[in-house]
Amino acid sequence: RIVASHARLIERTGKRLTDGTHRPRRERRVPKGHREKKIILEEAPEFATYAKQLEERGPGLTTVRLRRLLSMLREYPREPLASAIAEAERYGLFDLERVERMVLARIAGNYFRLPEDAIGDPDARVSGKGVARLKEAGVEVVSGVCAEEAAAVNAGFFSRVTKGRPLITLKVATTLDGRIATHGGESRWITGDVARSWAHALRASHDAVMVGLGTAAADDPRLTCRLPGLEDRSPVRVVIDGRLRLPLTSHLVSGAGEVPTWIVTLGGGKAARRAAYRERGVELIEVAADESGNPDPGHALRALGERGLTRLLVEGGGRLAAALLRARLVDRLAWFRSPGIIGGDGVAVAAAFGVDKLADLAAFTRVSVMEAGDDLLETYALRD
Repeated sequence: RIVASHARLIERTGKRLTDGTHRPRRERRVPKGHREKKIILEEAPEFATYAKQLEERGPGLTTVRLRRLLSMLREYPREPLASAIAEAERYGLFDLERVERMVLARIAGNYFRLPEDAIGDPDARVSGKGVARLKEAGVEVVSGVCAEEAAAVNAGFFSRVTKGRPLITLKVATTLDGRIATHGGESRWITGDVARSWAHALRASHDAVMVGLGTAAADDPRLTCRLPGLEDRSPVRVVIDGRLRLPLTSHLVSGAGEVPTWIVTLGGGKAARRAAYRERGVELIEVAADESGNPDPGHALRALGERGLTRLLVEGGGRLAAALLRARLVDRLAWFRSPGIIGGDGVAVAAAFGVDKLADLAAFTRVSVMEAGDDLLETYALRD
């Protein structure tokens, strides 16, 4: 009975009796990292030498190192991994974090492709030179990638290079019947809070914002971006004022030291008046007059382009909008439309600009329509 009991004990515990004492049965010990090394050798026998070198770096971290190598084997493409491992073997590098950075660098070099002039660089001084240097260095270049997106991102730059002027976006806020104010001039506020915050975001995304003298004098706007966190993105403020009638006490003049203010004007006039603007930090830009005796809009925009502006947001008023539309200088429209009607005695979005036939109207293509609270934002692009 005792013998049978001990036999069952031996079968259950793997221990045996010797001289009345228990002694653990000796088991074959598996080296650390053996399982990981076996998988590596099966999946990537070319890494055998490096795996052995990792083992020899010290037994304490063998399993950790081999597991890291195994995870890299399964995570990264074989070609850049093999290249990095070969270089690590050559120079005796066993810091796997460093080896992994080498793998990532090779992935970036082998798999990143730079679009070649997706829609062409219009600047003859540099056109194609960057791509040529990449090709000479052995970098593969693919052309025509995301051409439409590239055109949208670079539209302002392309306009300045090819047309000599910035891309012009006319921003208006109107009622359903296209009125920007009542017959008495009241316009605050036609649109709601959401639409007005979007208008501030438009300012932040443009190099400059421009208004005519009538709007600047009547509304005394600041034309800054007042969205939290974007206050430093306020654009250059530009006023079309042929005879320097903008009050020196206006926000645009008094704040010129904080946010740049430029006045596009005609030549001549009183020297003292000009000096007063300059003393307050206002830059005066002289341009030629058009047939009506006002600053020529084409000349004004070219002067702005010469100063490096690529995107210009025009915020009114009606006479300035009409002058730009007449000259076909508006590239895009950002039309905020509120769900209300003022009627025929309200102020129109644009003054008359001599359209006698429908064939002569300024035609645009609708690009998008978005809800801005209770209002709509409709965007348009000039039709070819």
